[in-house]
This record gives sequence, C-alpha cells and structure tokens, in this order.
Amino acid sequence: MNKKENEKCKGALCGIKVLDLGQMVAAPYCAMMLANMGAEVIKIEKPGGGDISRENIPQKDGISTYYIAYNNSKSGMCIDLKSEKGKEILTALIKEADVLIENFRPGVMERLGFGYKQAAGMNKRIVYASISGYGQDGDYAQRASFDPIAQAVSGMLSVTGEVKGGGVRCGASIADVLAGQNAAFAILAALMHREKSGKGQWIDIALADSCISALASINQIYLTTGKIPSPMGNGFEASTPGNCYPAKDGDVMILAGTNREWKRLAMAFNHLEWLQDERFLNAAGRAENRDVLDRMIREQTIQYTVQDLMKMLLEQKLPASEVRNIAQVVNDPHFSEKREMFVDVDHPVLGPVKVTNLPIHMSDTQPYIRKCAPSLGQDTEKILGRLGYKGEDITTMRLEGVI
Repeated sequence: MNKKENEKCKGALCGIKVLDLGQMVAAPYCAMMLANMGAEVIKIEKPGGGDISRENIPQKDGISTYYIAYNNSKSGMCIDLKSEKGKEILTALIKEADVLIENFRPGVMERLGFGYKQAAGMNKRIVYASISGYGQDGDYAQRASFDPIAQAVSGMLSVTGEVKGGGVRCGASIADVLAGQNAAFAILAALMHREKSGKGQWIDIALADSCISALASINQIYLTTGKIPSPMGNGFEASTPGNCYPAKDGDVMILAGTNREWKRLAMAFNHLEWLQDERFLNAAGRAENRDVLDRMIREQTIQYTVQDLMKMLLEQKLPASEVRNIAQVVNDPHFSEKREMFVDVDHPVLGPVKVTNLPIHMSDTQPYIRKCAPSLGQDTEKILGRLGYKGEDITTMRLEGVI
C-alpha cells in the first residue's frame, strides 16, 4: 500500500478534494469510496477523542479495526470546530474543497456556521452531502437514529426473520452502507452537473429513505395488493421455489422460480412428474402451494451432502449456493484472490491489517486502498502548513486545544 500511495494518482477522482466530517459508518464509508477512487479526502475529527467509532470493537492491541475498515485512503486532521481558530481553518479548507460530507443531526452544522448555505457562501462550487436518519426536514428530522432504528422505521426489520416470528435486524449495518453508497452516487452526479453549471448543490440522504428504496419489491406487494408483507424466513416472496433447504451436513439456498428453472430442478432430482402436477404448472400456482412444494424439495435435499447437492444443481445451471459462514467466504479464492474482496493495509502500529475492499471493478481507473486509516490527527500539521500556517502558529493552536 505504501508503494501505491507514493505513485502518481491514477483513480477516476484524482484532483477532487473532499472534507469528511462524518462519524461511525455512513458518511465515512461514502468518503472512503471516493478516496479509493482517487479523491484527496481529509477526515476531520475533534481533538482528544475523534470519531466515536475509534472506540468500537473489534480491536487489536487497543486499536479499533472497525474504524480502520471505514476510513482507509484518507488523511487525518483534528480541529475544534467550536473555537474561532478552528472555524477559520475549516473555512480555509471549504474554500478549496470540491465536496463536504457530514452526518451530524440536522441543524448542527448550521449552528457551527457551516451549513450548506453558509458553506456555499464561501465556495459556490461546493457539493455538500448531508446524511442523517430521517432527512433534513419533516416531523422526524430531529429524532436520533442509527442503523437498527432505520431498519425498524423503514419496515425492513418487519419482513426479516422466521415465518410467524418477530422481526429481526439484518446482521450487517445495511442502512448505513446503503446511505453511504447513495450519497457517493449523488455526489458524483452533482460533480458532473457542476461541470455544466459551475455550481455545487446540497445532497440530502436519509438512512430510512435508503432502506425504503431497497425494499421496493416488498413495498410493491402492499402497493399493488394491499397485503402487508411479513417475515418469510429464507423464503423468497417474488418466486417459488426459493428457500433454504437442508442437506445432510448443512444448508443450501435454491431459487427456481421461473418455469425454466422449475423444470431444471425437477430434472436435477429426477422427479419429472412434478412438472405434470396442476398445482405447480405456473408461478402463481407454485406460490399458492409454497408450503407443499418446499416440503417436497426438503425431502429430496436431505438425502445428499452439501457437496453432492451443489454438484447436481450446478450441473443443471440452477441458481444455488451452500449457506456459508464468514470464514468460508474470506478463504474462498474466488472472492479473496480473483475478486480481491479482502486486502491488506499497512498500519504503522499493527502492521498488515486485512480489510474488506470496495465491490467495484473498473477497466481503466480501478479503485484501490492507497493507505491505512489515519491515526488521530496524523496529518494536521502537514495540512495546516499547506494552508499557510507557520510552525509557531501551529504550536500555539495545539497548546490551546484548537487542533
């Protein structure tokens, strides 16, 4: 990574300057996506503590690798944004920036003097992205929110879990990641628009909205039929069969909802009589008789090991996968080597730290992690020097707690 960091930038966003005032996941993830695509990202944290995710587990030798996972390829700077000197520094940074990303509660940045209108007054070309729980206005805007809250309020939690059971949170921070990705997409669109108009704009991304958007196929059930969707376990509402089925030594997810796939599934198990059963002649019939169909398939799958079952299904070109744990995924050469989804970054204290890579592959400007997440304030003096501050001023600001 050090070698790549010293190379001339080859990313698609080389020359774009980003200020990351985010904490935890959504805003930092968005900023990291841009950083790995070549943007110069300065992560701004408060002196003394920094991003609250620095306290999160997992940790190694007292250092949060949770923080590292979402903050690679960035420079790090500490500023007390409540101090006059700190405000002066951020103003200077905004004047030269292309993008500012923040995920404070709505109104906080305005009270600090750096809301969108205030920032646009300093730099009319600034693309300003605000990520929050519920958006910048409306009845819910001032409610506190984190990923599990967004999953609950959006309806996502209500359709996840076992049949006739209570709702279950998705194990990953899916609301945060969706919001971060949506923000990154919107930032790129705003930068393209700026090329034509010369003006930046304000982007308003909500965790709850991002989850609602991801639930489009589920929402459509209610919008079309009036039926309120409920948890289906590992079943798939849009097509049947589609479920997790037991083998002798594990479980396999199988989707065979189309007529063509249904035929292939019957062939895989050598039960061509299924194709003549009037209950299963079309997708609607198979969905109506979901329980009977799933029971028939389970009676077949349980006779095989996962390996043998997968061989049969893949020979028929069916969408299927064994249900894997995280260790199996990390150690699969397809993902770890071919797709490079897990890569090492060099931490100055911990040495090589393996992290999850971006799920993006580009022919000419491939994103890559240029350097490990910054230690708290590690680039403060270098950035201040670039802004024109002298060594004596920097020393004074450090003694005063400004940086």
